[in-house]
Amino acid sequence: MKVLTRTQIREADRFTIEQEGVPSINLMERAARAFTDAFTARYDAAHPVAVVAGPGNNGGDGLAIARMLAEAGYSVRVFMLASERYSPDFQVNLQRLQALLPAYQIAAWAQPSDWEGTTVRPGEVWIDALFGTGLTRPLTEQPAALVQWLNGRNVPVVSVDIPSGLYCDDPNAPDDPVVRSGLTISFQSPKRAFFMEENAAYVPRFEVVDIGLSRRFLATVDTPFFYLTAADTRRLVPPRPLFAHKGMMGHLLAVGGKKGMMGAAVLMAQAALRSGVGKLTLRVPAVGYSIVQQAVPEALCAPDPHPEVNTALPDGKPSAYAVGPGIGTDAATGAVVEAVLRSEVPAVLDADALNLLAAHPQWRRLLSERHVLTPHPGEFRRLAGDFSHSVEKWEKLREFARRHHTHVVLKGRYSAVADPQGRITFNSTGNPGMATGGAGDVLTGIIGALLARRMPPDEAALLGTYLHGLAGDLAAERLGQEALIASDIIAALPDAWQLTQPASFRTTLSEQ
Repeated sequence: MKVLTRTQIREADRFTIEQEGVPSINLMERAARAFTDAFTARYDAAHPVAVVAGPGNNGGDGLAIARMLAEAGYSVRVFMLASERYSPDFQVNLQRLQALLPAYQIAAWAQPSDWEGTTVRPGEVWIDALFGTGLTRPLTEQPAALVQWLNGRNVPVVSVDIPSGLYCDDPNAPDDPVVRSGLTISFQSPKRAFFMEENAAYVPRFEVVDIGLSRRFLATVDTPFFYLTAADTRRLVPPRPLFAHKGMMGHLLAVGGKKGMMGAAVLMAQAALRSGVGKLTLRVPAVGYSIVQQAVPEALCAPDPHPEVNTALPDGKPSAYAVGPGIGTDAATGAVVEAVLRSEVPAVLDADALNLLAAHPQWRRLLSERHVLTPHPGEFRRLAGDFSHSVEKWEKLREFARRHHTHVVLKGRYSAVADPQGRITFNSTGNPGMATGGAGDVLTGIIGALLARRMPPDEAALLGTYLHGLAGDLAAERLGQEALIASDIIAALPDAWQLTQPASFRTTLSEQ
């Protein structure tokens, strides 16, 4: 799914209106209907609703939503921000609403005294329809005061398209007045602002609804930003041949662990095995031999001659490498990372493999399209330099991937997957419970297995990141976020695979 800028969204609206003959008021009706359908799926008519509408088209959306909810049996009241200039479509929807609701359910607010005495009804949900994506400067005066008042109420808030006061593409200043929405129901495309860490308090959750903007226009829009959904990943899942054998499913050589950190290698190996690889060989220091033989009996073990760290690759040429979890930064281990980079075999590099790469900048010329790097923000800073906000971080990410012709999974709430063309795809799965030791090792194992199965690195990075987050979501549903550990993510991988595969791939005993 493409992530559009505010300018592109405006152009899509205009194209739909002018080239496809859809009047703007009808397009507003589509948007309001899509929002209302998503809203009523979450909140039934037992919840009274208060709509706060601004003077522009976002406010017009809010008035149309209020009408549709009232027609559906919801108890609705509407508060409009007083203005001398309401947009034409706002005025049309106000007339339609006034024909349906009694006058006492529609009020105009001009100053703080108008809203400060307003009470909240039990179970009431507030809909924020003050300002939309066109905002380019901070809210001031009455609108700012209203937003601050709304943020002080202990009520659930659902924003229309974007929380009021939030910029669509650029970071806000920390003290800008912005609605702290609990849920944003966004039109046609997620907004870049939703993926900024700085905006977590304003957009903790969002849902995208289709409002019927021109498919012709959307197909031609050029953007470097995308959002990975379940529908996107189903086309990536590799089919398992009917006459498959382990030789066809790839051989992964996973290099991990040092004395005291063998758990990282075990987690990587277990995740790889749960991701369909045919053969797995673990390269660990000699001290880890008995550990991995017992913890991962399905894997072969090729112990390094050194008792405590990895110093060399074993003989043979696997289908792919996975390197980094728990290996440490010993100089002898650096030779292993360099050998992997010099090999022509696809590889995923994580953890200390990335720290060693950062410490040896001359190795960056060895990076290529066959490599996938999976840094967390601290590791990425060591590779690409510091950044002050999310937009700067994304630009550094795009530049790093382009300059070094490689793939980078920058881990986080919406992990950003960058490719050598400078595109960034934000992942839609995952949760804060996955901020736990070993979760990154699991991701390395998943992507390594997919590379070994001969998936193109870009697809392996995307599908692996999605599966990892989905398994974490499934584990959190069962166990909660606070108790989640990396092993729980591995345990949920089978269910994640089942949900990700197209229905035609799934089999049951009755079908066999």
